[in-house]
Amino acid sequence: MKKNKRILNKRRVFFPLFVASFGLALGILFAEFTKNDLDVFKAEGILWPSPPKLNEFFLIDKDNLPFTLDDLKGRWSIIFFGFANCPDICPSTLIEMSKAERKLRAMPEFGNSGQLIFISVDPERDSPTVLKTYTSHFSSNLRAASGSQEELRILAKSVGAIFLVNSHDDHNHSYSVDHSAGIFFVSPDATLFSVLTPPIVDTTILDRMTNVLKAYQIFKP
Repeated sequence: MKKNKRILNKRRVFFPLFVASFGLALGILFAEFTKNDLDVFKAEGILWPSPPKLNEFFLIDKDNLPFTLDDLKGRWSIIFFGFANCPDICPSTLIEMSKAERKLRAMPEFGNSGQLIFISVDPERDSPTVLKTYTSHFSSNLRAASGSQEELRILAKSVGAIFLVNSHDDHNHSYSVDHSAGIFFVSPDATLFSVLTPPIVDTTILDRMTNVLKAYQIFKP
């Protein structure tokens, strides 16, 4: 009888220790798994474990409608900052984004709801009418918006983009604008998930989007 009690007591001690040890082992295994995955995706420009959340902003799109943070929620967005009078980097980047569009939409997570967005940092010249005409040369699905310098800076700062309108007088309309040349991948929960820097071609956009979607499935909140 005493021997049976000792065996029972040992079992009572052993079982909680086994559960604790098993849980610890699973925790280590999971941590190692996520660490390994994280190391892979870091090399591909994934901003993790703390992707920046975008701040509220208010712009006007090419259809003269409000364009806000809510327009980025619930879908993937690929954003490029530039201006319609840009002589080289803007048209070349928008061409590559448009070339990638068909295959992007074939990705179920991006699909028809995913957005390619051109943000003009030259509101003085790029009215909604100008933006509508300009973007029509690349893709009918290309969204475009602009707004006050203050609102543009809020959005740009959220993703780490910069722009500078060169000084000019009111009669000089041939000025240029310096701006970031990368494109920004914004997740459905309105966080900056990745940044792709030049050289940018359709294949690099597609490769990055593929890795972004894989990483998001693992690390999404």
